[in-house]
Amino acid sequence: MSDIPIIILAAGTSSRLGRPKQLLLFNGKALLQHAIDVSIASGIGPVFVVLGYHSDIIRSKVDFSAADILQNDDYKEGMSSSIRIGINHVQQSIPETKGALILLCDQPGISSELLEKMAQKFNRTRKNIVACSYSDVVGVPVIFHHSFFYSLMGLHGDIGARKVILSNLDYVTIISFPEGAVDIDTEKDYFFTPQ
Repeated sequence: MSDIPIIILAAGTSSRLGRPKQLLLFNGKALLQHAIDVSIASGIGPVFVVLGYHSDIIRSKVDFSAADILQNDDYKEGMSSSIRIGINHVQQSIPETKGALILLCDQPGISSELLEKMAQKFNRTRKNIVACSYSDVVGVPVIFHHSFFYSLMGLHGDIGARKVILSNLDYVTIISFPEGAVDIDTEKDYFFTPQ
C-alpha cells in the first residue's frame, strides 16, 4: 500500500463555540489529540496538522511528537487557506504521493479503522476520490488523488473540500460513516456528544 499523507485541519477560530474546540476533551483527551492519535494508529502515511488560531496554546497542550505542524497565518480567511497550506506542503515534501487524506479535528467519531478502510478503498478502486457519507452529506474525511490537488489549491474563502467532491461526483466512491454526523461547533453540540 502506498503512503497517503494525512492533513488534519485545526486552524479555525471556533467562533461559534467561544473557545478552542481543538482542546475540548473527548474520552479524556483533547479532540485534536484524538485526531492525531487515530491518524498515527492508522499507519497509512505521515501526519500533518495545520494550526492557526491560538496555535501557541494548542502546541503546549497537544503531543505533536509524531506529527508535523504547518502554521496557517491566514486562518481568518477560512478553511480553504488551511487546505492550500496542507496540499502545498504535501506537493513540496512528498512529490511522488498518490494522494492525500483530509480530515477535521471536530469529528470525534473518526477511527483508525475508518481511515485504513478509506486507504484500502483508494488503493483498490479506480475512483479518484474516497469520501464519507453521513446524514445525507458527502464529505470529510476524504482522500483526493493528486490529480485534484490543483482544484484544492484553487479554493478560496470559507470553503472546504466538499466543493471539490460535489463538483466531481463521477469520480467519487463513498464509505458510510454515520458517526460523522456528530461534529462539534457549539457548546450544545459538545454537551450532547457521547463520550
